[in-house]
Amino acid sequence: MTDPSKINIVGTTTEQYESFTKTGISADAQLTPYEAAAAYAALSGACLAGSIAFVSVLISKGIVLPDQRVSLQEIAELTKGQEGSEVFSKAITDDSQEVLDPYRSNWDMEIKEPTECSDMDEGYYRILQRSSSARFTDCKFSTLEYHLSTNTWTTLSNCSGSYLDMYIGSCAELNIRNASFYNRAKIEVSTGNDVDVTVRAEYLDILVSSCSWFKFAVNNYIGGTGPYLRGIDIHVATANGDHEHSLRLPLKGFDGEDLYYHLTGQTPDISEELWPHIIDSSQKDCVELNVTLGLGAPLELRAR
Repeated sequence: MTDPSKINIVGTTTEQYESFTKTGISADAQLTPYEAAAAYAALSGACLAGSIAFVSVLISKGIVLPDQRVSLQEIAELTKGQEGSEVFSKAITDDSQEVLDPYRSNWDMEIKEPTECSDMDEGYYRILQRSSSARFTDCKFSTLEYHLSTNTWTTLSNCSGSYLDMYIGSCAELNIRNASFYNRAKIEVSTGNDVDVTVRAEYLDILVSSCSWFKFAVNNYIGGTGPYLRGIDIHVATANGDHEHSLRLPLKGFDGEDLYYHLTGQTPDISEELWPHIIDSSQKDCVELNVTLGLGAPLELRAR
């Protein structure tokens, strides 16, 4: 059973947060710990639930007292290194303001708590996932810009559009299933754990700086669906050589014709089934495939 006093804290702090996001916060405010949690979330864009939990830890350790009053500057000191701390510190540095404006995101969606979305239909859309998990199903975008920087899981299932620009600063698990971004899909992995992507696109750009395990599969022509595959550019700087790191390519086109790949750059491991489809000179309707590998970086090309 939930502690009634905890419910009161969460409810009261949420009301205070909503008030701060509408009216702003006095620059010389002296706040109780949970009011400070609301102020921190309002000024930094950090998750309110996480801010409340952090304050509860501070109180339990005796770092702050339940009825203690703290200034915004003291909040900045207490929250160094926490989510949103740099944004918060920047927000309180302007001495000319008597009332500080709440954080306003320039992203269309910021994910700070478990999120599930379906049947969205948007134009150019920007998503920032910096904490918690997310799932998007059957969503359409003309262009989707997705920035992922949290060590949780993310799933995009049956999502589509013209362009995908996805940056993975960090992730525990990324699954992109049956995605169709017809003109171009760009996926950049700075630090990843498990990355599993199945996508259709005319052009596919893959950049991997570091990843424990990844599998990219090109779904063009599977089930008679397009678009025509024109080019793939894949860069792998480093990855864990003990795990799978593969790019899976279709062998047949719409009418059952053989597909051929003009390989430039470096030659990775190539499966026996795919080898007959690799050519060393460009031909009409072949797919341009450029590979760049860091020293010892693993990559295997396989048949889809």
